[in-house]
Amino acid sequence: MLKKYRLPLQTLAILIVFSFALQSFGLRDRLIQKVTSCLQFLTPKDPVAKIIEQATDKEILERAFDQTKSNPSDSELIPKKRSVQRDELSNWINAHTTKDGKNAAYFVAELLLKSYVPHAEFESALLDTMQDFLNHNINEKQPLVIFHDGKNKSGYWCIQLLQRHGMLEDVSIIDAQEFFNRSFKSSTTDIPKNAHILIIDDASYSGVRISYQTSSIYRSRLYSGHHISVVVPFATQRSIDNLLKNTSIDLFYATRIPTILEALDKVEDLDLKESIKRGLGTIGSISIPLTYFDHKIPDHYSFPIELRNPRAIGPGEKVTREFYFLPEFEPPYKRKRNKL
Repeated sequence: MLKKYRLPLQTLAILIVFSFALQSFGLRDRLIQKVTSCLQFLTPKDPVAKIIEQATDKEILERAFDQTKSNPSDSELIPKKRSVQRDELSNWINAHTTKDGKNAAYFVAELLLKSYVPHAEFESALLDTMQDFLNHNINEKQPLVIFHDGKNKSGYWCIQLLQRHGMLEDVSIIDAQEFFNRSFKSSTTDIPKNAHILIIDDASYSGVRISYQTSSIYRSRLYSGHHISVVVPFATQRSIDNLLKNTSIDLFYATRIPTILEALDKVEDLDLKESIKRGLGTIGSISIPLTYFDHKIPDHYSFPIELRNPRAIGPGEKVTREFYFLPEFEPPYKRKRNKL
């Protein structure tokens, strides 16, 4: 019976002797490390783990994947936690075959994870920004009138969140479109001539929409020197600059949103920066952010549409399948209209 297994036993005996010999010469640990290194090389890479491991702010990156910390569900106003699909994000990075594409994918993935804003952080910023406005106007005797651009829009939802915390209870809330339509028909309005008009929104990326609202107020026949303020907790530098061009507007914001280009400018390795820039050449504009929230991923004007369900990016990349690592959902303010 033993003859049948003679070769495996002989091989095992040789390995045992070889192992003792290696130990005698202090080489066994080095061999084990070498074998382990080879096995790691053969194991499929987890680039997301590499990104997190190299980051100085690991917790900020990891919260985009955390599915245990769900948002409180005591109100239909509060959105669910929107987690990034970690495996799919890794698959997307690994799908890149060119150096420029791979560098760009790593850069985009890290920036995307850093740019995620959980709802608790958003709501805190909204409350802080609103409180800053109230503190700034604490001695003001003007009646406050809040404009919104529709009940299925983010500005109206922000008003509801603030009212949930006991703010804005004794103010007039007016649909801006109704105000503008009325201004074409009549020169009278129920808005006091000394009213302070306030525009609230969740974020501003270019400042175009809010600037349009403010300029429409100025052009209206119903405008009579009203004081106008804007409360927006998150804004890009472009938006801030555009809104402050009008020196008669008071702007209140909490956090400046960095664009892809601004994040790229902080890459110190010049060769790496140029490689990333070449890789990003296929996603269109990089002058917009990658910021997204539990309540929404911005539209294609404010978030690269090429990165919503992206294929491999970069010149020469041939992967055509889409990778779905970003959550798909409907904003809470579009699901149901709530009365104030």
